[in-house]
Amino acid sequence: MRKERIKAKVSDLVLNEGQLGWLPTNPRQWTQSDIDKTKASLKNDEDFMEDRPIMVLQCEGKLLVFAGNLRTTAAKALKWQEIDAVLYIPENDEDKETIKRRSILDNGSFGSWDYDMLANEWDDLPLSDWGVPAWDTENLEETKPSEKKDLSDDIESSFRIEIQCASEGEQEMLYTELIGRGLECRILTL
Repeated sequence: MRKERIKAKVSDLVLNEGQLGWLPTNPRQWTQSDIDKTKASLKNDEDFMEDRPIMVLQCEGKLLVFAGNLRTTAAKALKWQEIDAVLYIPENDEDKETIKRRSILDNGSFGSWDYDMLANEWDDLPLSDWGVPAWDTENLEETKPSEKKDLSDDIESSFRIEIQCASEGEQEMLYTELIGRGLECRILTL
């Protein structure tokens, strides 16, 4: 397989929605909070994208992101003009399998957090902003399965609208308009 490191125009990037018959849609989902945290992370450490570029393929004159969809969404929200990418050029079925594997591996979460170590050696850092799940330095006690609280009593009603857009561009335009009105929104790609 051939690969080339490039500076990709953000306007040329499209998220993986299954446009290529051999590459399934990106299976990861995220919330507006995830996007906001990623935006803040990228603003605070812009060189990170150079060290960990997104992975893309050519697709109908655009660059299809198969690894780095959340970072791409955050870069678009930040109105960046370009980001670092690795352009993959598959030459056979084995290359396509490698791309599928890397798409999943890039999104995988292996291992588990050592919360004692985080509490004692990393506690001076904004860990929740950096994506450490369920980080709450004041409530680190473990709960036994038999002591877990029934959360169904705490469910509050919420009112939502789901809008189906014809394209990513329409989705982005509508999202921008709604957050401009002060509404809480999140982007879903299904």
